[in-house]
Amino acid sequence: GQGSAELEKILTNLEAEEKQILKKIEAVKASKLRKSKKVTKKKVKKPVVVKKIIPKSSLQKKPKNTYEEYSKMVEKLSFDEVIKKIVIATDYIEKLNSMTNSDFASKSYDEEIKVLKKKLEILLDRRNKMISQKMYKESDFDIPGISANISLVSDYIWRGQSQNNNSMAVQGGIDYAHENSGINLGTWVSSLNSGSEVDFYGGYNLNLFANISSSLGAVFYHYPKSGLSDTIEYFIGFNFMEDFDLKINYIDDYFGSTSSSWFFEFSKTISLNPTEGLFLKISAGFTTFEKQVLVGSNDYMAYGVELKKIYNSFEIFVKWSDTDRDLFDGTIRTNAHDNSYLMGVMRSF
Repeated sequence: GQGSAELEKILTNLEAEEKQILKKIEAVKASKLRKSKKVTKKKVKKPVVVKKIIPKSSLQKKPKNTYEEYSKMVEKLSFDEVIKKIVIATDYIEKLNSMTNSDFASKSYDEEIKVLKKKLEILLDRRNKMISQKMYKESDFDIPGISANISLVSDYIWRGQSQNNNSMAVQGGIDYAHENSGINLGTWVSSLNSGSEVDFYGGYNLNLFANISSSLGAVFYHYPKSGLSDTIEYFIGFNFMEDFDLKINYIDDYFGSTSSSWFFEFSKTISLNPTEGLFLKISAGFTTFEKQVLVGSNDYMAYGVELKKIYNSFEIFVKWSDTDRDLFDGTIRTNAHDNSYLMGVMRSF
């Protein structure tokens, strides 16, 4: 049949290739033998230099800094370009594995596969970081720059404080990011026991240096039918080496208390297993108030540890947080007991 003919053709080609290789080996041996006969014991005019035959795989090896250079190149790619390279690398690895494991394989591609797997790891790491930091998202929308998300969480925690009395919440948002200008706009909604929260925000992203970027903007917190005071917050943030984040936020009137407030947060994202999309985020924040009595709270620290798993367009996360916050009620001061755990899943579009 056709399969047998193709197999016979492959075997014929392999036999021809092996014959050519054997001829080359015999030619090299004959050349060495002729050169060695010209050398006499009494007088040696010139030493016989036997050139080392360098395998093709050795010629294809890159300098030690290849992966570092490749990482820098990948950092300049857009999200779509990273995804395309991941698909190409994965497909090529599968083909090389198939060729190496074939019964008719004339050579091993282990070295090439090793290089490709390392590059694939770099690409996957970059993809996961871009999704984690919401730099770009895989989007189901036809409009460029538009993305959305919806999530279900066991609690809504904001700077160490439960906003929903330790109850489940449904959340979601729509974002627009203009890639060339750095301008971004969005809205985000969360259910509350006493109603809902609707946030509107806008900002500007700027690349300062090779590994440092900045963002600045404002958020409007709106609480329809909840009795809470609407608030405007201004922010500036810095990202270092894609893993470190510093945030500085300011509120002139802290949710109707007539007291201003500052918030500072530092966080570090650790890639536990980039290939599997597993990340760990550690954060520490400090909130200070101009008038603690009017707010009903002291200046306090908030801590958090989050474990996140990214799978395609889904994120599954578990988070622990706590504070050293005290609540004021006249002359009585009690601990807020903010120690809490949160679980959730988010789907990006």
